Amino acid sequence: MFTKTALALATVLSLTAVAEADNLSGWGTRDWTTFHSSFMGDITLQPNGTLEGHFTIITNNDNEEQVVCRYLRFKPTRIGNGSWIFDGWGQCLSASTGYYAVSNRFVIIDYGAGPNDYIDVNYYGAVGPSVPGGNLQSGDMISVP
Repeated sequence: MFTKTALALATVLSLTAVAEADNLSGWGTRDWTTFHSSFMGDITLQPNGTLEGHFTIITNNDNEEQVVCRYLRFKPTRIGNGSWIFDGWGQCLSASTGYYAVSNRFVIIDYGAGPNDYIDVNYYGAVGPSVPGGNLQSGDMISVP
């Protein structure tokens, strides 16, 4: 009997430890004058301080072709209290340019339920997607714990 109880407790504690990892996930849209962006992602802060996950940005700016960018490599700058600042490296695809490498600085703040969260994305280098800083028009980015 003691062994079953200990095993059950160990299982619960293991699941709790995994659930307590800082995680940012969700989707949203951000429109500002002629800029129109959609994004979605799921990123987790690992116990060793690295970030793992994915993030996608789709831009449909006025008078420009659609660009889709996918990020799979990240480096945290500051994460805490619902605020995520990190760098991301990925690849974009556009009809005229094809694939090209990008690096960006992301700032995402979870202000609670609904589309009042904040996003700002700026690129390093000569090219890359940019999302002017401001509140979401739709969606929800959720930061836990």
